[in-house]
Amino acid sequence: MRKIAVICAAALLISALLLSACGRTEQLPAVPTLGETQRMLVIDAGHGGEDGGAQGENGLLESDINLEIALRMEALARFCGVPVCMTRSTREIDYPPELQKTAERKLWDQKQRVALLHEKSPAVLVSIHQNKYPHHGPFGPQVLYAEGEDSKGLGELMHGLLTQKLCPENRRVAAPIAKEIYLTRMADCPAVLVECGFLSNPAEAEKLASPDYQIKLACTLLSAYTQYFSASKGT
Repeated sequence: MRKIAVICAAALLISALLLSACGRTEQLPAVPTLGETQRMLVIDAGHGGEDGGAQGENGLLESDINLEIALRMEALARFCGVPVCMTRSTREIDYPPELQKTAERKLWDQKQRVALLHEKSPAVLVSIHQNKYPHHGPFGPQVLYAEGEDSKGLGELMHGLLTQKLCPENRRVAAPIAKEIYLTRMADCPAVLVECGFLSNPAEAEKLASPDYQIKLACTLLSAYTQYFSASKGT
């Protein structure tokens, strides 16, 4: 199932890039090819398994949208020669059978993701999420960054590209991530958390569920990653 999903994502992404070259999707930024690099891009599809995250009025689960965007970003990264891995690649998570409580399983899962980050060092973490608010008004992406110069630099560049290319009317700004977020707090590498949009906003939720918009998000996120680490920091 995962192999089919990745192949489909790659096909959609390559089609998008070809259309972009023809001038038919001007909002997609160019993605430079990094080739060999010492850094590993770790893409985290937030939530998953028993943890569905936020839910839209139309029943959309944040965990499912996160995974779709992450799979597309992974496929595009491989297509561009960027070393990449995923913290999860399926909806389900194979929890140890001895863990019976949901809280225990969620903590175990987060620790596994941190262990992967440490294993892949030197790495860069891009954690993909969706936002939610009690009423329909709020919209737009926001990038939150962990402590450190590279986290802040990547976060600000990524937020700027998302606003410029996908949501010019966005008034949100890149900001430090809350210290209680376990994954980014425990990360030993540059780390950002991307709130791609609001599932509580019906119009934005419809876009977030669209494969075309998911491709644009994936392309923009990867473009920011490659631009920051190739132009500014190298390896």
